[in-house]
Amino acid sequence: MAKYIFLFVFISGLFWACEQDDAPGVRNDEPAEGAVPVNFKLQLNGTPDIETGTGYIPMTKAAGTIKTGLYKDYKYVLLKKIEDSWYIEAIGNSQLETTGPGYTPWWDIEIKGDGPIGDLAMELRPGTYKLAVFLNSRCVQWDNTVKPGDRVYTEGKAGERYPRICRYIYNTYAPGCVLLSRELFTGSANFIVEKNGDLHTEASGREPAVTLTRKVGQFQVLLKKTEGKGPNDYSFGNTQYFMRAVFRAQGDGVFCEGLDVTGMPYSDPQNPWKELRLYASEHAFSSKWRTDKAGRKYRMVELNSTDPAFFLFADPDKPEGVPYTVEIESLTGASGSYPYEGFHYEGEPLTGVLKNNSVSGIALECVEAQEYQVKIGVATDGNGQPLAPEDYLFSPYYLWNQDQDVTEVN
Repeated sequence: MAKYIFLFVFISGLFWACEQDDAPGVRNDEPAEGAVPVNFKLQLNGTPDIETGTGYIPMTKAAGTIKTGLYKDYKYVLLKKIEDSWYIEAIGNSQLETTGPGYTPWWDIEIKGDGPIGDLAMELRPGTYKLAVFLNSRCVQWDNTVKPGDRVYTEGKAGERYPRICRYIYNTYAPGCVLLSRELFTGSANFIVEKNGDLHTEASGREPAVTLTRKVGQFQVLLKKTEGKGPNDYSFGNTQYFMRAVFRAQGDGVFCEGLDVTGMPYSDPQNPWKELRLYASEHAFSSKWRTDKAGRKYRMVELNSTDPAFFLFADPDKPEGVPYTVEIESLTGASGSYPYEGFHYEGEPLTGVLKNNSVSGIALECVEAQEYQVKIGVATDGNGQPLAPEDYLFSPYYLWNQDQDVTEVN
């Protein structure tokens, strides 16, 4: 009898093992081999070359300006290929060793140009790998349903794509509005670790490079100062402002909602984002006037400790960008301040194109002040003609050097 019980347990174990071999999304790895040390060189690329275009406003002190700000902590995702499928080998955290010119209240490292920013060392068993690195990773919501051991991509499988690993954070104070407080830089490297310890990469050398590039576009909101338009003039005075805006993608365009496991912008083809909502709290608009090269003055959304500048995910593989219209759903002053019913936009739809590594935006001015509300429209020049984006958009690096050209509120 004991012999039959043993035989039954043995056969059940075989069935269980076969089921595990076929379980979808679970890696069935080969026996452990000797680990090989690999060191990756992390380097930024593209920080001085953000698209600006003719007529964009130069900063007062162009030499040695800060190009972006990075937090020292970052995340990486390591994928391993087994047969035709890619699996999550590891999701880890590390820190940049670069110290920069010193600590600031809002970021750890000041970047003034391209170049190396640190190393990432690990020991790996022989195999084919892909490494993705995510800078400023604390500024996004990470998807904890993607775990080591998961199968995430099979080559040659129709409709297969890498899954999302992180997305926008939603604004706590404005349900439905997204929040991205810093620029996201990502990069990846493909390499093979041989059993004899040799390392094969896309570039020659023992230390493969991971080149990190910007995966966002910047959106500027400016409130133009107006003067001399009569006794009912209102000119975005020295008070706090709240703003809600909704972006609507035009045509076939869709907005990216996050990044996939390889660090590329992600959009779900089954549930594409055609709308995107942003919120600016009373801390977002600076209390100072910014002056452009023609002498016009603006209040603008800027970096501060509690509210973000506007960064939006944008796909570098779509250089044409995403055409959009933007509706100002609400723009109001602080509680108890005039105008009591807020500002109301009148005019043609505000439009733009969201592109990776570039700047778009809107500039508004007060058109008519009534008893309880103020009408606003597109900002104009001294002759009443609407300003074009190249007339009012500030340098893409203005946010990081915002104290270099400041005029206090009168």
